[in-house]
Amino acid sequence: MAVQQAVDLLRARDPARDPWPIVNRWRMGWGMSDTYDGPAPETLWIRLDADAGTQIIRHGADAADADLAFLAADVTSTAHHLLRGRLHDVYVIGGGGGRDVLAALYFGAERVRVAELNPDVVAVVDGEFGAYSGRPYSHPKVRLTVGEARSELSRIDDTFDLIQMSMVDTWAASMAGSMVLTENVLYTEEAFRQYLTHLKPDGMLSVSRWYHPERYGELARLIVLTASALRRIGVEDPAAHMVVVYATGTRELRVGTVVAKRNPFTETERGALSAWSNQMGFHGLWPRDLALADGIDVAGLLAADSTMLGASTFDLQPPTDDRPFFFNVQRPFASWADAARSGDFGRGSKSTLILGGLLAVLVLLSGAIVLSPLARYEALRPAQERTRLRNHARPVIYFAGIGLGFMWVELALIQRYILFLGHPTFALSVVLFALLLFGGIGSAMSARLSEWRLTTMSLIAGIGITAWVVPMITAAAYGWNRPARIVLAAILILPLGVAMGTMYPKGVRALDQAGLTDLIPWAWAINGVAGVIALVVGMFAAMEFGYTVVLMLAGCAYVATLWASRRPFAGSRPGGGALSGSSG
Repeated sequence: MAVQQAVDLLRARDPARDPWPIVNRWRMGWGMSDTYDGPAPETLWIRLDADAGTQIIRHGADAADADLAFLAADVTSTAHHLLRGRLHDVYVIGGGGGRDVLAALYFGAERVRVAELNPDVVAVVDGEFGAYSGRPYSHPKVRLTVGEARSELSRIDDTFDLIQMSMVDTWAASMAGSMVLTENVLYTEEAFRQYLTHLKPDGMLSVSRWYHPERYGELARLIVLTASALRRIGVEDPAAHMVVVYATGTRELRVGTVVAKRNPFTETERGALSAWSNQMGFHGLWPRDLALADGIDVAGLLAADSTMLGASTFDLQPPTDDRPFFFNVQRPFASWADAARSGDFGRGSKSTLILGGLLAVLVLLSGAIVLSPLARYEALRPAQERTRLRNHARPVIYFAGIGLGFMWVELALIQRYILFLGHPTFALSVVLFALLLFGGIGSAMSARLSEWRLTTMSLIAGIGITAWVVPMITAAAYGWNRPARIVLAAILILPLGVAMGTMYPKGVRALDQAGLTDLIPWAWAINGVAGVIALVVGMFAAMEFGYTVVLMLAGCAYVATLWASRRPFAGSRPGGGALSGSSG
């Protein structure tokens, strides 16, 4: 939002109130203290997509300490205050315009490592607007890595006094034959365990998210996620290792910060936190004696009470790499059941609404563009020559099954390889290229395969190995350089790609040998429609159950194709049309 737009909006809401103090705080940051009355820096705003963006602070890397004092009045700097005087090594996840980098430098960090996923952001901050920003990424104490933060962190042995992730999110999804969400892998139980194990004994993990007493899903889920990760590394009482504070903010939503340690917080640290929070006008959600506590039953969240988590309006279960939908805090299906019961349809999951609408559109378009022309063509043919799908159930199941199975495998593979390959673009490129290349090889080989049922059973077994064994292989190879990881990913995809590539031409050849050539256009249409629908259904399954379930669904689809090919399609000539025998 432009500054003048913000001023006009605030004046329209309350004509008697001077809007500029609020606007100036908004320009400084979303979690600023209400008590701060110092100067506001000049800033530029990089809009990434929709409403997500990041700030560039003028002369930030060259500014005097007095000009950066506002950074100390932000709730995202909670851990910096607690580490004052011993903040040496910092890891910043999502550098953006450089604000968190500047905060680390302001508080005396000697070494700052920063991972930024978007190379264009770095190019803008340090390149095109380098004179404006002071080039924070080129600062002598800063070491930049352009890539996915977790992937980069997995390849270093360094430990840090502070790992910070402030308001890292995006509205964007990469969609190229799949739906891939980029930042979700930063907010999973495995990710937080990785962050905690890269801390020094008294180091701190600081994560900030939006908060509102009624719309508290994100911060509540963050609390549960952090507590769960602490337990996973052996902490018996996460409550002693966490603090949660929030600022009232400058917009409708507030900003909450969760700080966690591997060692318990000391009384000295808690006292310093209480004094600083009271000075800044921040509110404590945990421990309770800091200030006001409202909105969330933090004690219940820290205890990971399954009854409480299950009864919550929000989905507060800690996300995992297999089900990494941190931002989807509304339950995909239960939220709509609750909305129907209450009559308040604002409670329904918006992601489910979008996917449901997309599914309806795809079904209608598939019918209008693909199936309807074929049906009209059949209607023009003599009645005795028309193809009636109800008489060919097994070919229909076969071609629908391979359409569903292929796309479900593709969807799961792309999401799973983001972390391993270090960037969504690499995951998309490598997985799609490998599947198409090896699928083409499989297609070329299909005419020479005599034991087709064995090939299909091997494919089903390969999906099971991909679901449960391949993650262990990739976890052991995180430390390899990127070219080696790309080669390994291609090798792991190869068997699936070849096997899946044989399925469609083998089915078409069986139809031809059975004398069912009129069914081939329908086979193409059914396969294509099933593949399109599979994407949306797969995302529903991933949101509710995880990507392992998506792979299991793919296995079930290929089991259906195995059943459908148990004997020659109806109408086959003697000795021909069998999918399990020689095809000639």
